[in-house]
Amino acid sequence: MVKINIRNAILVVRYLGFSWIGFRIWKTISEKLGYWEWRIPSRGWDDVNTQYGDTTQWMNGQQLTEQLASRGVRFFIDGRSLPQLGRPLLDFDNVPTHGQTLIDQNVAGTFPFFSGPCRKLGPQPDWFLNPIAGTVAPSQVHFSRINEFGYGDVKAIWELNRFGFVFDLARAYARTGDERCGGRFWELFGRWLDDNPPYQGINWKCGQESGLRMIAIVFGYFSFRHHSSFTGSEANRLMCFLAATGLRIERHINYAISQKNNHGISEAAALWTIGVLFPNLKRAGVWRMKGTAVLTQLCRELIYEDGGFCQHSSNYHRLLLHLMAWVVQLAKVNKIELPEPIVARFKSATDFLYQLLDRDSGRVPRFGNDDGALLFPLNNCDYEDFRPVLNLCFAVLTNRKNLERGAWDEDLFWFGLEQVPEATAGERVSQLSSASMITAGCHVLRNRRSFAFIRAGKPIHRPSHLDAMHVDIWAAGNNIALDSGTYSYNGPNIWRDIPFSRSHFHNSIT
Repeated sequence: MVKINIRNAILVVRYLGFSWIGFRIWKTISEKLGYWEWRIPSRGWDDVNTQYGDTTQWMNGQQLTEQLASRGVRFFIDGRSLPQLGRPLLDFDNVPTHGQTLIDQNVAGTFPFFSGPCRKLGPQPDWFLNPIAGTVAPSQVHFSRINEFGYGDVKAIWELNRFGFVFDLARAYARTGDERCGGRFWELFGRWLDDNPPYQGINWKCGQESGLRMIAIVFGYFSFRHHSSFTGSEANRLMCFLAATGLRIERHINYAISQKNNHGISEAAALWTIGVLFPNLKRAGVWRMKGTAVLTQLCRELIYEDGGFCQHSSNYHRLLLHLMAWVVQLAKVNKIELPEPIVARFKSATDFLYQLLDRDSGRVPRFGNDDGALLFPLNNCDYEDFRPVLNLCFAVLTNRKNLERGAWDEDLFWFGLEQVPEATAGERVSQLSSASMITAGCHVLRNRRSFAFIRAGKPIHRPSHLDAMHVDIWAAGNNIALDSGTYSYNGPNIWRDIPFSRSHFHNSIT
């Protein structure tokens, strides 16, 4: 036993480093001593806003909209024009009533859940319920005092709190013009604020979740800021929410950076977003600079020159690309020049994922962790179809559509890119071919309609799966031999008893 412990300690030091170990020790001690309750204390919304936000008392929502416009803030879409501009989106729907179904489901309390079957959570959902485990997490305790592993897989709680349903409401409004969409968004936003005061409860536990929730709510704001429900009171509450989220991320972002994964990139992108889109906030300038600095650092460190990503996961690679597309396109429309490493590594990461694409199905080999996350569900494509994100990224990078017309084009509409022309034969990225991304440990051998995907290399960052020498086989759009992925990290029964990340569950030598 002693030998095993010593060996494990050596491996931890070798792969994670003394700085990571020291930070983890400090985090544990600081939480026990109540340091984070002092550093990010629970308080009222107005208190946070007074110190870090915007104390303007908006008389109506239009005043805020005009103020941001006067300061040069631009977004991808004009919510007021969505029903007129969104009519072409009906061409992507297999069922003419798709938009009406999206709003009807939401009003009835049925919400999207990990890109699979929707869940009936009630018109006024419990933000602290784990609908899989049936447990309810604390709502009146400082987030640093909560053990997120004590209530089943916590992502089942956080899924609703990411506000992913906002994208359904926006898509429904663009198709139908149904005013219930905007009313429902502002209703649920207000209820979330009432039930989740700053820094109390499980939903403040994770900085990344706070940032992704903020991005969704910002998308909802720009989609529905013209709605009658967006009053002066709601404008003031929005400023409170943004100030509280910005402070939560700023004060705790070093932990996200230490994790060396998508958490740091998510939080940096969120902090940068608040700083760029809401310059009226007192700390907007600080948050924009901090977000830029951290994002630049992590793009250099976590995205390899061959485009691979430190997390060794095709699904988390998609999350990375969605975040990067959001930042780069927002920078373009607001005429902001980003540091070269951000754009260059974004391009490399896009090219990398494109080389894994199956021509027939739009899927890519599932390797590494896959927890059902999809940051921007803005089309009718299947969850495993990666053409939407690749089409979007190429359009952001080249101002051209790289794929033939399809349902994946809807993403371009929501990012203000629906008018970009199709790439000519000479402008298209190189054709899919055999490729070897050595640093990432990913290799592809192709012929006309089939390919093999191989995991082999010496990883710079610790992979989440023991998948060395794993082989995927694809033929005519069918994944003949595949990686099972890992859906749940802290679930009961099969998820705990069958360790899908081990070598036995890969097509490898054991």
